[in-house]
Amino acid sequence: MSLKATVKVKYNIYELSDLYQMGFASDMSLNEYVRESTQNTLLAISPDVQLEQEKIKCADMIAFIFPLWWCDCPSKLKGSMEHLEATGIAESMRKIMIYDLGKNLQS
Repeated sequence: MSLKATVKVKYNIYELSDLYQMGFASDMSLNEYVRESTQNTLLAISPDVQLEQEKIKCADMIAFIFPLWWCDCPSKLKGSMEHLEATGIAESMRKIMIYDLGKNLQS
């Protein structure tokens, strides 16, 4: 059974992000570069990054499926990870995971 079928059977819902189909920009725009290099979080986050951040915030589980390219992921996936991390989602997810880990340890 495929991963998609297994997830659908076990969890009933899933959301798939195909970065190529979405046309996700793997390169930072000038605005994103200024936002990150000056750490000015008042500057806007691009809509495609916001959409992916919302998906991550709502997810119980995230699976990255990709072909290896010289022992690394494709540039579009790497660029998307850097976008998401740069705009603060990684730190907030780390806090959630630590909280969940602590909760699970108490059980």
